[in-house]
Amino acid sequence: EPFVKMGLASQTYPYALDDALADNIFAKTNLTIAIDVTMPSSISGRKVLVGAADPSEAPRGTAIGTNPSPYVGLGMNGSNLAYITSSRGGDVYTARTTPLSVSTNYKIVYVLDKSNNTFKSYINGTLENTNSLGGSFQDFAHLATNENAKVYIGGGVVNNTTGWDVLAGQIHSVQFFDEALTEGIIKLLEYPTSVTYPFKT
Repeated sequence: EPFVKMGLASQTYPYALDDALADNIFAKTNLTIAIDVTMPSSISGRKVLVGAADPSEAPRGTAIGTNPSPYVGLGMNGSNLAYITSSRGGDVYTARTTPLSVSTNYKIVYVLDKSNNTFKSYINGTLENTNSLGGSFQDFAHLATNENAKVYIGGGVVNNTTGWDVLAGQIHSVQFFDEALTEGIIKLLEYPTSVTYPFKT
């Protein structure tokens, strides 16, 4: 069962989780994040599906957050899935080489396994890619000691200004699991089909 589950029908992005939920996420080393999303009618640039950063920080290049605060961004680099992570801004781990299609619904799952320093991505229950992450690999837990850090859905906030790497599509639901789920379990995941904004546990 997910320890956080959110329905996001008709929500404006970026959407910030409340502090209690964010703290719960920051406390986890291994995470699986399952996202039900419909892509926008056009895809370009970098977009965040789920990310975390200190909103008072200025951007560094195209990163969310800047040195010395680590950031994480799970989303897209162009039409490819990506995991953007660094304490200095700039590491992008491409998770899919076949472009995602516009105006199409996907069940996207990211598995962050710090114990093995790996990042896996799944599309509609099928493993797309496995990345071995280097020494600059940052996870959500790295932000646990930053009292200003927030978890965002559908974009981010930098310099206390909204609108950074905002997704133009529709995120229907997001679920957080406190372990690195296996492919067999991921294939069995259920996604809410009818939600009242917002629900969360």
